[in-house]
Amino acid sequence: MTEQLKVLIVEDSEDDALLLLRELRRGKHKVLFERVETPASMKAALARERWDIILSDYVLPVFGGLEALKILKKSGQDLPFIIVSGKIGEDVAVGAMKAGAHDYIIKSSLRRLVPAVERELREAEVRRERRRANEELARFHKKLLESEARYRLLYERNPAGVFLDEMDSNRLNARRVDCNHAYARIVGYDSREELLGQDVTPIFYSEEDRKAYLDLLLKKKNLADHELRLRRKDGTPVWVIVSSVIRQDDARTFIDGTFLDITERKRLESQLHQSQKMQEIGQLAGGIAHDLNNILAPIMMSTSILRNKYTDDEDQSVIDMIGENTKRAGDLLNQLLLFARGTGGERQILKAPELISEILKMITETFPKSIRIITRLSQDLWPINGDSIQLEQVLMNLCVNARDAMPDGGILSISVENVPIHEESAGLRRQSAVGPYVAFSVTDTGHGISPEIVDRIFEPFFTTKEIGKGTGLGLSSAYSIVKAHAGFIDMHTEIGKGTEFKVYIPAAKIIEPAKTEQKEEETLTGRGELVLVVDDEPRILQIIRMVLERHGYKVMTAENGAEAIAAYSKCREEIRVLIIDMMMPVMDGEAAIEDLRQRDPHLKIIAVSGLPEPNVGGMAHALLRKPFTREELLKSLHEVLITAA
Repeated sequence: MTEQLKVLIVEDSEDDALLLLRELRRGKHKVLFERVETPASMKAALARERWDIILSDYVLPVFGGLEALKILKKSGQDLPFIIVSGKIGEDVAVGAMKAGAHDYIIKSSLRRLVPAVERELREAEVRRERRRANEELARFHKKLLESEARYRLLYERNPAGVFLDEMDSNRLNARRVDCNHAYARIVGYDSREELLGQDVTPIFYSEEDRKAYLDLLLKKKNLADHELRLRRKDGTPVWVIVSSVIRQDDARTFIDGTFLDITERKRLESQLHQSQKMQEIGQLAGGIAHDLNNILAPIMMSTSILRNKYTDDEDQSVIDMIGENTKRAGDLLNQLLLFARGTGGERQILKAPELISEILKMITETFPKSIRIITRLSQDLWPINGDSIQLEQVLMNLCVNARDAMPDGGILSISVENVPIHEESAGLRRQSAVGPYVAFSVTDTGHGISPEIVDRIFEPFFTTKEIGKGTGLGLSSAYSIVKAHAGFIDMHTEIGKGTEFKVYIPAAKIIEPAKTEQKEEETLTGRGELVLVVDDEPRILQIIRMVLERHGYKVMTAENGAEAIAAYSKCREEIRVLIIDMMMPVMDGEAAIEDLRQRDPHLKIIAVSGLPEPNVGGMAHALLRKPFTREELLKSLHEVLITAA
């Protein structure tokens, strides 16, 4: 062997040590050695050098071979230890071997030294390799355990639901093999143990949902970001987005996957869709309102002309009926448009019975016959000052909620009464002020509202209804509307017996208008002033021309903004007032007014619109809403001319 052999010799005789070295060199070993004969020198040598083997005499003056063996063990080094002694009995040798020596050699038989050393070196190498392998295996097991611990930690703390299902032999259903706590929480269970080993069918919202999901997964083998509707333990739906894969293990088929709860996202998407739909309805209603008001406007103004022409009582009655119904049609049209756009109209003095009457017309025709409707209206109800559209929305929302609380039928009671609130009772209601109120009560005999959610019912977007059946904005909007009317809402509910909502609106303070002399029609007559009338509807141009010319005005007409600018350029000095529709083709009213304002900042302008909330701003001196009467047209024109004088 050519490799250097490092030998630590524990021997008090230098000559005996040289004999050992000579024998090793005969065996072709290059030897690096050190001889020690005391415990201290041995400890120092072990600490200083990395030895290949130790050759030790059994008996030394200071200490012996067994003590040397103990020193080696305490050092923690695993080295071959061979006892070489001049004279040793068999029992002593066996005791030394049991103590940890690897071999013993009699000094008179040193020919065995080299084979014994080489054998022990080989076995030492085997032991080192085995030890390294064991250490590597231990490190691997440690990493595996740490990895499993990290995996379990991630598995348990993962906010996503993680699951492993095993499909049955015919692949028509599956059972839950494993899942994490997030999975159990999302589907409404207290612990994952409730789900392990169970059939997966109960967590699907319907049999159709389960079958469609499994069929699609088996077909594609891998689903990513698939939206699925599940059922919570309490029966309520929950939407999840699931990613899952089919895994085959011999004859067994597994579904490995994760999902996230997207119920809130679906709810917000539904609300956004509803908002966009209402916006589209509002835009459509705006166009319809403009066209229908263009139809109603000539009818409305024609009634005034017919009233002067046909003076018979019967004719007058028919003309009045035409005028009243035309005005009512215009009001209803504007109400529908305001409701579609989610905005309110003007505040005015309202009578509670009329509000309730409108609500009853809608609910008696649309609510199930299994719901009996009862109304109780007190006598001499005080008037209120409010927006009829918004207050009808509040009452209608409460009625719809009452209907939904009675799926199997029941009694819906609507009552109205005068309620004076004094200082004592106002103290009990933090939102109320002292004064007279009109209280609208909507009561049902439904299931009632759970105490756990009573405090949240007026929160925006909070709803207990399924997605698509409620936005969570009804009671929130009702609360905001009532608060804007300086009122408040009281609620009383009892599980299994029903719920009562009571809306308090302040009574109006009626001020009798001062009696003034009505202007004679002659005061609304013109004196030959030239008026430029612009509208894209020929019938409106025709009737306005007829009315104005019969009342002393001169009239020029144009059918769009571009024609209006051209007409004004020709007769700029003569034109006193511009009457212009805001919605027209080619060039609308706003663009035409902006152009004419630059030509003449002092031009008097009356804007006309078929929309309930036209964007007029400060660009006009007056606004006429279609349909308008002859008197409204003449009065508006007269007032604009007076301000110009």
